[in-house]
Formats: sequence, C-alpha cells, structure tokens
Amino acid sequence: MNLIQTLWRGMVYALSGNTDWRTHFNLRRNGIWAAYAAMIAGAVFYGVMAYAFQVNSGAASQTGPALAAIFLSVYVFSFALYAYGAVFFLNRIDDFRPWLIVRSFIAASLTAIMAIVFGLFLIGILPFQISYWAALCLFIAQLLVDIRLAQTVLDQDWIPSIFIGIGVHVTALILLLGALASVAY
Repeated sequence: MNLIQTLWRGMVYALSGNTDWRTHFNLRRNGIWAAYAAMIAGAVFYGVMAYAFQVNSGAASQTGPALAAIFLSVYVFSFALYAYGAVFFLNRIDDFRPWLIVRSFIAASLTAIMAIVFGLFLIGILPFQISYWAALCLFIAQLLVDIRLAQTVLDQDWIPSIFIGIGVHVTALILLLGALASVAY
C-alpha cells in the first residue's frame, strides 16, 4: 500500500472511530514535521482560493503576496495553538501530537479539494457560485471533522466535542479577521 492510501485509510479510520487509525500515521516526534508540511500545503491551497476570490471581484488586491501568505499561515497554524490550549485545559497533553497530525492531513485533503474546485473556476470550467458553494460545504465539513476528531482522538462526549470544534474555527476566524483588520485601517 502506498503512502496516500495509508494516509487516506488512517483518516477514514480516525473519523469512523476505529482505533486502528493510529497505525496509519507516524505519531512519533518526527511525524509532527509531516503535519506541518500538510499545514503549509493547506496555506498554499487557501492561496489559490483567495486568488480566485480576487479574480472574481475584479478589483486590485489590497495586500501583496507576502502579506497574504502571512495571513493564510496565521489562519492555518492557529489550529496548533488552539489544540495545545485545549489539550492542556482538558489534561490530555499526550493526545496533542496525534490530534495535530491526523487533523492536519484531513484539513489539507479538504483544502486541496476546495482549491481544485476554485481552480476549475479559474480555468473557466465552473462558475464562481458553484465553486463558492462547494467550498462552503467543504468548510462546514471541516467543522464536522473537527467535532468528530475531538470525539474520537480526544475521547470527549458530544457536547465538549461540539465546543472544541466550534472553538477551533472561531479561533482561526478571529485571528484571520484581526490580521485583515490590521491592514484595513
């Protein structure tokens, strides 16, 4: 089985609650670097989406590519910040690395699909509205993934899992909004 099949099977197992998911990821200390690489890939995929929004608006960009990369990196890496705080608060610090690794690969996979959909808009195959709604559905799917991972990886009940999943997204969106507001004024 190749690496992509192994990771895909691990992601599906983690979401389904199968405890065998841990055998499909490198959860050792050096495995965290692969998770960071997946996060960086996610930032690049979000860059494709941001470019599609800019092309659709027809307006000139107010930020340069370097500043946009910083904003998207803050957005993507905010999960690591929130995850560390959540596991520290829940006294589950041993679950930080597995949660970060599996969530990074799932998020990168969903973001890659979103980037492909917006790429189809950029080359003229799909209209922007279809790309937008497909990406919005995948963004909501990411929220559901975060809730489910809090339940399976962190071994939480439904209500804490919902709050953890919502907290992940609220933290990321607040940091992104703060970054954007810093250049808007």
